[in-house]
Amino acid sequence: MDKIKDYIQKSLPLLEHSRTSDNFELEEKTSKLLIVVANLSSFVYDLESTLTEARAIEKALYSDISKKAPDDKYQSIKRFVETNSQYIEAQQFCAETENSLSYLSSMKEVFLDGHIMFRQFSRSQ
Repeated sequence: MDKIKDYIQKSLPLLEHSRTSDNFELEEKTSKLLIVVANLSSFVYDLESTLTEARAIEKALYSDISKKAPDDKYQSIKRFVETNSQYIEAQQFCAETENSLSYLSSMKEVFLDGHIMFRQFSRSQ
């Protein structure tokens, strides 16, 4: 995720606009922003796959750990599972992945909006 954040940080200057930009410059920014959007879409896809796998592992862990619970009552099983370190790690990984996915999706929208804005600027010149 750090490499992706670095990529985003390096791409942020593309969103800056100066009034002296000519049409060629605007079209170049438009295409570069679209490439950033495409790359972020790929990252989002990969992260969605990771999240799907992580959720499956989390559910499998819940099932396996619940079978080892000393009591048959629902609350006891739930408490037993939710205090298990493996399950806690799986939950944390899912939460971190969801947060990263949300961040990437937001940044993808920012760059897509930038692409649309510069495309409009280039058409109006």
